[in-house]
Amino acid sequence: MTASTNNEIEFQLRKLVTKYSDFFAYHQWPSEHERWVELVFALITRIGKKPEYEIRDVIEKLDDLDLLDIEGLSNISKMGADIDFDSPLAKRIIASLSETRFTEEASKKPGFTEEESKRSLSVMHEAAKSLMEHHDGKIQKYLRKYGQQMLDEFAEHFSFTGMDEKDLNNAVTYWLQNVLNMPVNLKTESIDTYCATLGISYEELVKEADNLNINVALLDDMIDQHMQDTHKEEAS
Repeated sequence: MTASTNNEIEFQLRKLVTKYSDFFAYHQWPSEHERWVELVFALITRIGKKPEYEIRDVIEKLDDLDLLDIEGLSNISKMGADIDFDSPLAKRIIASLSETRFTEEASKKPGFTEEESKRSLSVMHEAAKSLMEHHDGKIQKYLRKYGQQMLDEFAEHFSFTGMDEKDLNNAVTYWLQNVLNMPVNLKTESIDTYCATLGISYEELVKEADNLNINVALLDDMIDQHMQDTHKEEAS
């Protein structure tokens, strides 16, 4: 895929996101990046004894400050057995974690201790490094791997005499999207038409959606609506 093709796909997907942003309300994870932030939150709740609402506020602030970038976290250098806590990114994260906060009632909320801050940073680094090494830094690729395994195994555990393999696969994919918000993609006629219009393959479409951290379940809905709108415009 050339750079120009890649840029065109990105542009078209951004147009979909802008036009159909109302669809976000029906998807818990419209951005795959939010799943990564939620993983960080879940891991940090096991460190220290702070209330979860305080931890969530801290993690969301780190994300707002762009300190939870997976590639950046994975690239923090090592100093012997530990990471380099004096590296620029590490120092910013530790300072943010340990910062004293004030409630709306102006009462003080102490930040993480130095030990909690360092342990939290180490966990973030290790999680990010594992994602980079095994899943190209994309949490959705990890989830999709097991979503696909569930799809492949479904027919082994359930049998339907009135459905062919394609319909069953689409039905189960749709179910996984709805109940788990699983980042698996429906291969519908709308998807095929959309790819043909752009002159790209299905694999290129999913790859660029992953690059932009767009949930492919959401992408299905946006493309389907886009194709319906296009047909209406052509008919009128």
